Amino acid sequence: MLNVESKSLKIEGNKQWKETLIFGFFLLLAFSFWLLLNLQQDVQRKITRRLNYEDLPLGWVLTEDAPQTINISLKDKGLTLLAYLWQVKSAPVNISVSDLAKPTDTTLFMSHEFLEKAVAKQLQLLGTSTIVSIEPNEIRLHIDRMSSSILPVAPNIKVQTKAGFGLSDSIRILEAGIKVYGSKKVLDTMRFISTKHLALKDLSDKKEVTLELDLPAGIQAERTSVKALISVEEYTEKTLNIGVVCPNIPPNYMLRMFPASVEVICSLPLSQFKALNAEDLEIIMPFSDFKAKQTTGKITVKLTKSPAYVINPVIVPEELEFIIETLKND
Repeated sequence: MLNVESKSLKIEGNKQWKETLIFGFFLLLAFSFWLLLNLQQDVQRKITRRLNYEDLPLGWVLTEDAPQTINISLKDKGLTLLAYLWQVKSAPVNISVSDLAKPTDTTLFMSHEFLEKAVAKQLQLLGTSTIVSIEPNEIRLHIDRMSSSILPVAPNIKVQTKAGFGLSDSIRILEAGIKVYGSKKVLDTMRFISTKHLALKDLSDKKEVTLELDLPAGIQAERTSVKALISVEEYTEKTLNIGVVCPNIPPNYMLRMFPASVEVICSLPLSQFKALNAEDLEIIMPFSDFKAKQTTGKITVKLTKSPAYVINPVIVPEELEFIIETLKND
C-alpha cells in the first residue's frame, strides 16, 4: 500500500515539473516575439560618450571647464540602436581642436553642426538613423597659453663597445636645446629633459641615433625626439711617468716620498695617442692627507687631472711610502 502511494506521488511531481517547463518555454517564446517586434519599431535612446580633444596647438592647454562628455539622443530601429551601443560602448568622440573656429585668441567654438558630424563619424551612423538632440548643443572651449623654457637634453644611453674599442668623446646631443611648454611651477623645477632609455651593443665606429624624449606629464615639447652622436674608436695604451705633488707643505716640515713619481697606464683612443703628454695628467695630494696617514707611512695615490678620453687609468704603484720630518729652527 505504501509503495503504491509513493509511486503515485512521484508521477504527480514529474507531471507538474513537465507542465512548468512547458509553461516557461512558451513564456520565453512569447517574450522573444515581443522583443523582436519592439526591436523592429522606431525607438529613441539616449547614449553618453566621452569627449577626446586632439591636436591642441603647441604651447596651449584646455582649461578645467572643458566638457568631458556629450549626451546623444538617437532615433532608429531598436535593433540598429543596440548595434550602436555594442560597437562603440566605450569609444570616445574625437574632436580635432585644429578644425575649430576661433572667435578669439583664447576661445574655440564648436557649433551644433560640427558636433553632429563628429558624432555621426564616430558612431558610423546608417542612413536610417536620426540624431534627435545633442547635449550640450554647442561648446565653447577656453584655452590658456603655457609657460615655456629652453632646456638641454640629457641622453639616457647605455653603450657597450666591442673588445678593444671605447668612447672617444662624451655622447653629444646635436640640438643645443629643446623648447618645452608647461606650467611655470613645474618648469622652474626642471634643469634638463631626459631621453627614453636606449641600449646599444658591439659598437666599433661612431653612430648617430634618434632618441625619444621622456617628457613628464603635462609637459609639451617642440619635437618628440633628438639626434645624438656616439663617437667610438679603437683604443690603445700609453704609459706616462707622473710626479706626485704636495703643494702646501708647511715651512717647518719636509716630506719624503718613495717613490716620488708613479707610472700611469692610460687607455685612450688611437687618434689621441700622440696628443697625450705627461702635462695632461696630474697627481696633487694635500699635506693633510699625508698627515692623516703618518702612523702607517703609506698612502694611496689618486689621479686628480685627466682628459675625458682617458678611461680606466692604472697607477703603478698605487700606494707609496712617505716620511714626514720636522725641521729644527736655527
